[in-house]
Amino acid sequence: MSHVVRILVLIASAVIALFKFLHLHRWRVKIHYPPGPKGFPIIGNLLDIPTSFQWNTYSEWAKKYGDLIHINVLGVHLIIINSEDIANELIEKRSSNYNDRPEITVMTMGMLDRMQSIPFDSVKYHMAQDTAVQSWVCELLQRNATKGEEVVPEAVIKALGASTFAEAQKRAQAEIDEVIGNKRLPTFDDRMSLPYCVPHSTVVDDIYNGYLIPKGSIVIMNQWAMWRDQRVYDVLDEFRPERFLNVYGTLNNMFPPTFGFGRRACVGKSMADASTWIALVSMLSVFHITKAKDAAGNDIEVPESYGDGIVR
Repeated sequence: MSHVVRILVLIASAVIALFKFLHLHRWRVKIHYPPGPKGFPIIGNLLDIPTSFQWNTYSEWAKKYGDLIHINVLGVHLIIINSEDIANELIEKRSSNYNDRPEITVMTMGMLDRMQSIPFDSVKYHMAQDTAVQSWVCELLQRNATKGEEVVPEAVIKALGASTFAEAQKRAQAEIDEVIGNKRLPTFDDRMSLPYCVPHSTVVDDIYNGYLIPKGSIVIMNQWAMWRDQRVYDVLDEFRPERFLNVYGTLNNMFPPTFGFGRRACVGKSMADASTWIALVSMLSVFHITKAKDAAGNDIEVPESYGDGIVR
């Protein structure tokens, strides 16, 4: 009798397992991945991803497939987000599912440890060979020791783009002069009076607007597309700081996606924001920055170009 019961239990367990498998399979078949370019067998969309300036390609895909795109690269699911609204919905509101990091297998096999010693290996080799190698760092330190330090490094001025956007500089300086005057430098107390994002990975399966985002997907937020969203920002190619001001002349509630989203947003965003603000306002309060002149006395135009890479 016990033998018969054991067989019945095994049959019942097998039926339940088969039912769950078929139900899960049917559920996954009914729910499709987000739209995206069709790939090839095995390699998927490997050939569709450019080796540089990927954000431009992702932005073009958004015009055809929408703001949420799915591609497959060698069996790995990639989810590309081109909209700030979708990023907030997924990365912010569902942050517990999107705070994981994609695993890079090669890095876990000792490459990171090896990378740490590469700079020192070269120095040790040349010391052993008794060959003189010019030290770029030492040269820079000696050069700065013999000449005076710049009051404001040229690199900082270029980074802030003050010489490129002369009209915006004039407006900011006029506001600074009106609020602060010429008797002191700005402080953080003046800020209210002067109003002028690395991939994530999903922990479990997720559903968004009827689309399946599989567990383990690499989620890429295309901030280039978010910053150039014509539904949010008009006249994309013009520098307009006033777009972040409301009708009352104070900062609006727009929070730019620069520092990322969710639990893995940049922890130093407040410090970066504050230090950039105080540097910019302090320089504009005492300096008027213009373009350099060539031999003929004409302005040297600053070319608008973008580099390729990831800032972490």
